[in-house]
Amino acid sequence: MKIALDANAYSDWKRGIRWLDEIPTADEVHVSATVIGELCYGFARGNQEVANVAELEAFLSHPAVVVNRVTDSTARYYAALKKFLRFQGTPLPENDIWIAASSMEHGSMLLTRDSHFACLPQLRVRWPQT
Repeated sequence: MKIALDANAYSDWKRGIRWLDEIPTADEVHVSATVIGELCYGFARGNQEVANVAELEAFLSHPAVVVNRVTDSTARYYAALKKFLRFQGTPLPENDIWIAASSMEHGSMLLTRDSHFACLPQLRVRWPQT
């Protein structure tokens, strides 16, 4: 299975709360540059920044993990999603549109606990089991 992580999915997994089956067994784990930015910003606001960044770097270096850069293709997916959301009248946070665009570009299923991704039916999403 090819999955993509939202920042909250990575954080929940690191805390041992969720995604304990999905992340370790995935064939590919995609992490967008946007998610890395969100995580690093969160780390910078905490008191364990150095340790958290080191853990993230170790995770990103795993052979099954793919870092998705923002490309012109990502930008086209972003534009299409943003247009769809505007037409539908359901705005999403900008970073989440970029995260969705990256997930769609790479054909991965997004793991998240953010329910607002439901307004993008063209996106493959998995929410945690409650």
